[in-house]
Amino acid sequence: MENSSLPETNSLCADCTGRGHGSLNMLTTPLSSRYYITAPVIYSVICAVGLTGNTAVIYVILKAPNMKTGTNIFIINLAIAHELFTLVLPINIADYLLLQWPFREFMCKLIISTDIYNTFSSIYFLAVMSIDQYLIVVATTVSRKVSYHTC
Repeated sequence: MENSSLPETNSLCADCTGRGHGSLNMLTTPLSSRYYITAPVIYSVICAVGLTGNTAVIYVILKAPNMKTGTNIFIINLAIAHELFTLVLPINIADYLLLQWPFREFMCKLIISTDIYNTFSSIYFLAVMSIDQYLIVVATTVSRKVSYHTC
């Protein structure tokens, strides 16, 4: 039995057509007009700052010869993943403002794939960076405990 009180879905539904009830951001209450002004402005600021900052990070690390370390390679990968996320934000803004998916099915699948890739790659790059830093600290601590005897 279908509940007719459910609102129409508006974004990234499971079948990428805007007709299912598997939406990722299904509206449960009507949004105020303040939301329709605030959300796009916030997304636009995040997009501009994110693209600028991540591009600067990538540029500096690639252009400076002494910045090509193992940790900085992880940082470049993380910056690329974040740039892909910020490139998807304008499409999300259009989705929220139009209250339906305005693009074709291919774009829906591409956006969902990009979002999932960014989520997992960010998590893995942060985990690897944490392990790398942990190993650096442990190696420093262990090398201080080893006494060097000369005969």
